[in-house]
Amino acid sequence: MKKASLFLAFVFITTFSFSQSKKELEEQIIQLQQKSLSLEQKDSMLSEKNKFLESELSSLKLNLLSITTTLNLMSGKMGDLEKTILDQEKKILALARKNDSLLLVNKGSSKEVQFVDPINEEDSILLVLQTYFAAKKWEERLSVVLKPESTKQMMKEYYATPISPAAVRKENILIKGSNFKQNEVINVSCYNEIFYIKKTAEGFKIDWAGTVGYNAYSFKTFRAINTSPAKTFRVTVSFTSYYNNDDWWAFSMNSDSEYASDIYVLKSSPEGKKISEILKDGKDHQLIVELKWILDDPSNQYITVSKFIQEGWSQEK
Repeated sequence: MKKASLFLAFVFITTFSFSQSKKELEEQIIQLQQKSLSLEQKDSMLSEKNKFLESELSSLKLNLLSITTTLNLMSGKMGDLEKTILDQEKKILALARKNDSLLLVNKGSSKEVQFVDPINEEDSILLVLQTYFAAKKWEERLSVVLKPESTKQMMKEYYATPISPAAVRKENILIKGSNFKQNEVINVSCYNEIFYIKKTAEGFKIDWAGTVGYNAYSFKTFRAINTSPAKTFRVTVSFTSYYNNDDWWAFSMNSDSEYASDIYVLKSSPEGKKISEILKDGKDHQLIVELKWILDDPSNQYITVSKFIQEGWSQEK
């Protein structure tokens, strides 16, 4: 009987413990289900936020692409505009050079020229320039230019329009150097334009071709016809930022009153090294160069410097 009682007591305790454990487990399961639901809700919310953020990111990327495209277009247009402005500036400067007498009339006095009575080299040079600019017709300038017979035809072609007389005074000129030797070529600045004047046995004479930058062959024609053979030109040269890269220089070159052209020269070439060295002061320079067309293929055609000849436009020795 005692054993039976103990057995019943054991069964009761076990049953009670099992019932209690089951209830606890059910409560834990309910809690876990609630937590799971809460996590699912949070996950859903995070998923929605993630979709929203992805949408915002996609929108930002599109905006960035649009802005980048716009900036690239603006950069290209600015580059084209910069080149156009540079060409126009070169055109204006070249026209000012070709119409030198008219420019001097505007800057000088309209009074009758008072010719200097030379007592030294400076006065002699001034008299040459006074005579040159006082001329009412281009033919009257022949008396003070070098090689008038061979220069006459060039001047006739060059002066398509009538010239106007102008006054030149001592304060308008700047002579580079002094005590000049026979046959020496002198750089004289007159109203900021360079005149090449040579000391000869007959006195000082203007190298007209060098002074005006005369070219026997049209630079404009050379640029237009890519089958042209290599030609020598007097050009005004400056750096341009339009194309420069690690391997190539882009130089802006113009001749007389014609628009500037971008001329491409390898940085490693003797011509590229020489010209870039001359231009490192940031100023425009007068050079004589040989130019030629490079025709690699229809999509890659350009003009380059095939030979550097000299700095300065006078070839008088």
